[in-house]
Amino acid sequence: MMKWYDDTKIQHFSLGCLALFLYDSWEGSLEVNKIHGIQAIVRAMRSFPRSEDVQESAMLALANGIVTDEDIDYDVGTTDDFKEELKVATREMSKLFVEELDGIALVVNAMTAFPNHQDVQMSGCSLLAKLSHREEFFETMKNTRAVGVVGMILGNFAGDVELIGKATRFMVNVWGTRMVIDVGIVADSDQTSLQDEPNTADTSMEEQEIDNNQSQSASENDEDTATQETAEKEE
Repeated sequence: MMKWYDDTKIQHFSLGCLALFLYDSWEGSLEVNKIHGIQAIVRAMRSFPRSEDVQESAMLALANGIVTDEDIDYDVGTTDDFKEELKVATREMSKLFVEELDGIALVVNAMTAFPNHQDVQMSGCSLLAKLSHREEFFETMKNTRAVGVVGMILGNFAGDVELIGKATRFMVNVWGTRMVIDVGIVADSDQTSLQDEPNTADTSMEEQEIDNNQSQSASENDEDTATQETAEKEE
């Protein structure tokens, strides 16, 4: 990748190999961190912003390589020393990608460039969901349109259960609130029940009905008065 950095096919296939190498391989994550693999992946993304293959493979490799602390702690078959080493390495990878290489903006740009490409959306959302486990990145995510891009997934890919699940996880991690998913999303930052909120539409209709009844009553009273006055004049 370093030698043929301007060749789209080599970058695409190399990124695909990295994604496979890093899939469920924590040792691979340590190795990629040591050999400056994050920088190589980011350079490919910057060099070929209009290639959906490069963008999808790059984000998938990053999503596979970045491991959350929760996943590490969940593995009971790994020694504590290795777990700690892996946590340090993945934190370094995440901070490098987000803070030094402006990686979240790259992901947002890729997902925006290919809004209907399901694999691009899946890879990007998987990566953002992984990064959203780290609270120090929340403000960056909110300031780079990441929330809006992921929110669009909920409407555009409503039938994809796996993709919707990753999008929801990202939203819950970033906002720390209850998320309601139907056609779109509703974020309740105060964690109050939507059922407790007044139904303004029903209230408006009731008020309008009262006004109409009052107007009708006033009109009927005016007609009765006019009829009575006419009768008195005839007498």
